[in-house]
Amino acid sequence: MQRRSSQRTPRKKYTTDAFASIPELRDGSEEPDRTSPQDDASSDDFVVDTEPKQPGDESSESEPTGDEENVDVEDGDASDYDDDAKDDDDEAITASKHVRTRKAVDDSTIWTRGLPDGQRYHLQAGRGAKRQMYWGGAREDLAVVQKVVKKWIDLPVLPSQEAGFHRPFLKDSKTYEALNDQDWSWCCDAAEIMRRQVITPGQFDEVKHLLPTTPRAFLIGAVANPKQCMLSAGECMSLQEVFTDSRNGFVINTGERIQCLDWIPDQPGPHQYLAVATTTKRPDVVPCEDPDPPAFTPSKSYQSLLQIWRLNVVDRSSTPRLKAILSSNFGGLKKFQFCPYQARRDNASPLLLCGLWSDGGLRVIALPDISNGDETDVHYITQTLVETKALDTIYTCFTWMSPRKIAVGCANGCIAVFDLSTATPDCNNLKPMKYAAISSTYILAIASCSPSCPNMLLSSSMDGFLRITDTAQTRWSSPSATVHGPRARTVLTNCVWHDYIRSAILTDESFGVRLHLARRIFNLFTIGRTRSTPTVLALSPCHPFLLVATIAGEVHSMNPITKLIDSKAPVWQQAWFTHEWRRGQGETGDALSEHIAKVGLSRFCEGYKPEKMSLSKTGTTDGISNGFLTNTVYEKQTAVSALVWNPNLHVGGWAAAGMADGLLRVEDLALPSNE
Repeated sequence: MQRRSSQRTPRKKYTTDAFASIPELRDGSEEPDRTSPQDDASSDDFVVDTEPKQPGDESSESEPTGDEENVDVEDGDASDYDDDAKDDDDEAITASKHVRTRKAVDDSTIWTRGLPDGQRYHLQAGRGAKRQMYWGGAREDLAVVQKVVKKWIDLPVLPSQEAGFHRPFLKDSKTYEALNDQDWSWCCDAAEIMRRQVITPGQFDEVKHLLPTTPRAFLIGAVANPKQCMLSAGECMSLQEVFTDSRNGFVINTGERIQCLDWIPDQPGPHQYLAVATTTKRPDVVPCEDPDPPAFTPSKSYQSLLQIWRLNVVDRSSTPRLKAILSSNFGGLKKFQFCPYQARRDNASPLLLCGLWSDGGLRVIALPDISNGDETDVHYITQTLVETKALDTIYTCFTWMSPRKIAVGCANGCIAVFDLSTATPDCNNLKPMKYAAISSTYILAIASCSPSCPNMLLSSSMDGFLRITDTAQTRWSSPSATVHGPRARTVLTNCVWHDYIRSAILTDESFGVRLHLARRIFNLFTIGRTRSTPTVLALSPCHPFLLVATIAGEVHSMNPITKLIDSKAPVWQQAWFTHEWRRGQGETGDALSEHIAKVGLSRFCEGYKPEKMSLSKTGTTDGISNGFLTNTVYEKQTAVSALVWNPNLHVGGWAAAGMADGLLRVEDLALPSNE
């Protein structure tokens, strides 16, 4: 067997020159071999080209300029948004490794959506490109997001006293304060405002028969040893009676399904006021026999009440009290909201309340003073500050755009914007300043993008589309004024605006919580998921944390910033509590057992720890049957029907949740400081 020589055999050279083999025709100075070192070596050798390419070489990659950026295909993380990052270290690391570059895009290229088209560009965009797509390329736009990330990125599910609370960061806060004071100027004269409306005082005994009277029995406390409690209508209990830890909160029995909740803003002291609207049965309607659909037809006038409870958030020994009752004869109160914008710097702004009643009317009321005394004040509302009714349709939802503008959605797919400063004392039906159709069907929800985008409106309708509309445009239905988001398979009943990250948050048919950036409304990010159909979303003007309530009685808390900043970060959620209700079994015994057999029994389950949630529809076996997502049908009394954060900064961690069986839970959810 012939042994293999250790000498390397020179590689044969091939040529098409017929005279290359004639020695007489060769030049004396032979040209050097232009073969690269990689060609001379065998296939088993690895040779590193240590000579860098010169900038002037045409074969080398172009150097990045101001219009192009070194990008990485991986998503960015929270550290990329830190203002304290060291640029010198980043440059040293970049110089020592190969960096992929992308050529600058021609400025003359026309983009249909303001950005390069194609899925490849959006999937492989780097951190800087994504920041520009999400919030804009200006330094002021990114600075706002950097402040939010730096303050709350380390809190996965709940706010904390150590991190503190802050209003949404704005690019120009001084200009916003000046415009806010100007919008409040139409109602600075408190005496004139109170003369334009008719509100007369009354006695508590006159409306006592209209208050719900159903008592509630429920279980609360540790799972192994719950405490059985009984509350009559209008009674309350402190959570310290059940829990041994420093939990600060209350449970109140309102006696009837809670329709809507809202805190009174601009309350700097220890006393906080929570307004509660419960469902009122129509006296002239027999169930299943009304020929007119209530969703499209205004009802007849009947009396309804709005309860206002006072809570002392500092003195835990003090129990909540029913401080005021507002009585009206406009039908059932379907939705109400106090003006959420900050009062004037001279504190000359009244408390404005906007409400939507079942008679089809939208009304604005200047709330009278209810802070004096401990007795329950009763006020009869005969004439409101502003009133308007739609023709041939009804109003379905509304939102405050500013202290003097309100946007209203209609059942015919139109949106109306009202200027409250144009209302006069003798005006019984205020006409809108703008009225246009943006949908062909029922408007379900509407939200203002103020204060960061004061002219923008979010809306969802029965056709399943999310829309963002620029009200500054002349034709709202044009593509330049209204942009559609992706269509959902079911109706979008929940739609809120997250001003900290300039995004819209809503829910979908697969129990997911979706986020749509204002600059990319046609794209969605799934930031959370529940185990049943969501009923209501709650955002705070004091921090960016989100509360999600479901028909199963669960209330989840999450931080939407984490998943948006780092797409690979785990999704953390924590259940505040779970409310359950069951029918009575009909047993007889003592008085409590007989009562439970009549009205049922509720239970609060709590003590949940934060958990990682899978965003995939089939990532867990919960709700999956034969590969399909199932939806469980619960008792209607189990659902959480209302949810709201406290808008005052010093108590921004307080939240209130109203159940369909009439129980109201109010608690401080902010994590205590380490000190």
